[in-house]
Amino acid sequence: MRVFRATTIPALLYGSETWTLLQADSKRLEVFQMRCLRRILGVSLRDKLKNDIIRTRCERQPTIKDQIKQRCLRWFGHVCRMPQHRLPNRALFHRRPAMWKIQKKAARKIWQMQVAADLATSRLNIAEAREKAQDRRAWRQLTTAGPQQQQAPTAAYWLRGQPRSAAS
Repeated sequence: MRVFRATTIPALLYGSETWTLLQADSKRLEVFQMRCLRRILGVSLRDKLKNDIIRTRCERQPTIKDQIKQRCLRWFGHVCRMPQHRLPNRALFHRRPAMWKIQKKAARKIWQMQVAADLATSRLNIAEAREKAQDRRAWRQLTTAGPQQQQAPTAAYWLRGQPRSAAS
């Protein structure tokens, strides 16, 4: 397991902090990870073990999607702390000129949209995240918190799916 974490995962996720992850790509990466974990455990698909059980047996190995999310947010915080004149900061936060045209074949999903979606789980928008990223410790806590350690769900989450009362 240590060899898998030390060699395979870094090679697989090299540069992933700048990827715009599409659903098809995410699925392929998850399939690869699960195939590796099954092979490490000596389990075949015919054993019909759920992925959660396999991850638990492999020392609670996080999903590839969660690891990429963590790396993207870590990179976002790093860029936010950079001076304004640095190229990564300018490339990320400056608007494109209005005269530039976007090709019809260009991807619809951009990196900032992905970061905004990742921040939504912590109930932050880009502007709030930029401010919070200035404090390195607070940002590190935010990015290293697993899905179960993040903020509690809102009341709307708990009421979703509940039958309406007779009074309404």
